[in-house]
Amino acid sequence: MIFRVTDNIVISEVKPFINVSSNQVDELTKVVDEYIEDGFGFISTRLRESEISIDPTVWIYVFDKLPNIKSFALVTDSLVGKENFVGLEKPVIESLREGFHADVFPGVEEAYKWMKKQL
Repeated sequence: MIFRVTDNIVISEVKPFINVSSNQVDELTKVVDEYIEDGFGFISTRLRESEISIDPTVWIYVFDKLPNIKSFALVTDSLVGKENFVGLEKPVIESLREGFHADVFPGVEEAYKWMKKQL
């Protein structure tokens, strides 16, 4: 994954055919430890949703390794990806931590504006 950090927001670009697992969370943890001091938001861009798989237990690992994560935004141009996120991932993610918010957006700009409001 490629990371950018601005205003306590980490933006990642997930490469095609990547299986998101604890290894990628460990990469994110290194970035957060180096550049973030307070609560932060995470924006993940997945432009080809069908080429990416996510280990469903990864969110438990995320909350354990990154207790200061406040919100998550998914950016995707895939209708199937949006439907899967809203119908499957979002309810699970938000149920794991009280007050945590997640949403899906068509572009990084929209996700960034929403994320700023969450922080």
